[in-house]
Amino acid sequence: ELLGRSVLERIHPDDLSIVLAEFAKGVGKVICRFRHKDKSWRWLESTGKAYFTAQGEFRCVVVSRDITERRRVEDALQESLTLLEKAQEVAYLGSWISEPGQTGTLAWSASTHEIFGLPEGQFDGRVETFFAMVHPEDRETVRKASASALATGEPYSIDHRIVRPNGGVRWVHERAVVLRDQRGIPMRMIGVVQDITERKRTEQ
Repeated sequence: ELLGRSVLERIHPDDLSIVLAEFAKGVGKVICRFRHKDKSWRWLESTGKAYFTAQGEFRCVVVSRDITERRRVEDALQESLTLLEKAQEVAYLGSWISEPGQTGTLAWSASTHEIFGLPEGQFDGRVETFFAMVHPEDRETVRKASASALATGEPYSIDHRIVRPNGGVRWVHERAVVLRDQRGIPMRMIGVVQDITERKRTEQ
């Protein structure tokens, strides 16, 4: 049914320039939408090589696989992450993931950056940088809570103060759990942090 017709006719108009630019290089890998026989758009991941025959004719060999379901899962996951970020904004709740040890890496959500008063991209991901932002009077308590969780596997829940870059002091509540592998070795620590400054002021 496709003989004598250009395969480019079936590529989504929004993806056509990307496909042409990639394969103009001679060798390319591209992800694009392709019109299925049932008129739906399917996502294809294609790898191809362009060449000239001995007679000087242009040819292009392409191998494609249908990744439509994978894209649906990825899009659904991204939508879930976006909704989670929005929910965190509403609750003024942030999340974080940490590698084991005091020198491990630490990843913050957008809301966590906001709570700590740091624009996204300005946190270097170091655990020690986080501890430097913990109020000096609370730093040892937070260290002990973290170390105990890693040693025992029990989650921890703690209130402590942080010092923002502008010098402002905020109260936060943190909860964290430790994820271990099959041998019981700590692999990740996952936690949430919530600004409870106004609650603390009311209590005082």
